[in-house]
Amino acid sequence: MKKLLGLALVLGLSAYAYTRISIPCAAPITFTLGTIDPRFNISKENLIKVAERSGTVWSNVIGKELFAYDPKGDVVLNLVYDERQANADKNETLKSTISSTKQSAESVRSEYLALESTYKTKDAEYNTLLAQYKKGKISYEVLEKKRVALNNLAGEINMLINKYNALVGTVNKNVEVVNQTAGQEFEEGQYVYDQDGKRINIFEFKNQAELERVLTHEFGHALGLEHNSNPDSIMYYLNQSTNVIPKTEEITELKAICGLK
Repeated sequence: MKKLLGLALVLGLSAYAYTRISIPCAAPITFTLGTIDPRFNISKENLIKVAERSGTVWSNVIGKELFAYDPKGDVVLNLVYDERQANADKNETLKSTISSTKQSAESVRSEYLALESTYKTKDAEYNTLLAQYKKGKISYEVLEKKRVALNNLAGEINMLINKYNALVGTVNKNVEVVNQTAGQEFEEGQYVYDQDGKRINIFEFKNQAELERVLTHEFGHALGLEHNSNPDSIMYYLNQSTNVIPKTEEITELKAICGLK
């Protein structure tokens, strides 16, 4: 059976050039909400709370508030629903189906093993009766009754085998669909600073914890932090870690941006 593969998700940095704030960290960067696609199933109030927690990650580094919600904020936060989130939603549904189908298959397998054990016992009994029949100790009718019962049991076992194989086939088919996007790189989020202003576009997240991490990454870009080469860091370009604690290189870079030692 195929193994589900992890998705490598790219955390984006805008293709546009952007300029750091003129007086770094002197005042909080304000953010507001823009277009929030309802298919993400998150309320505006909850999104604001998640964003505030993301900003706190960086604020804690220097002991000063670096982000604050403001209805007229400078950075517009958008949740953009496209094929990335649509595929993620579809895959989550398929994974749930895969899990339940695996459970059904295991139940059928357990039933099969139990009947197989019973069959072996009944087969041994039949062979004993067959030996007795050959010696003329029992009638053909008694032997035939045992044979029919044994064949019926074999039929039940074969039905379970077919059912199990069908369930396994369904699992493998769904796993293949999920794995079609495995290994591909997607851009979950993007910080943009261009002639139209500053904005963070979020394209994909599976849960609020993942959303918080993506926002923390993009808020890092809003502060002026660049991608780094540490796979466990927040500012690594692939979202392959669950870490939301700034690493040494990120702390050093942020303090330098804020003019701290």
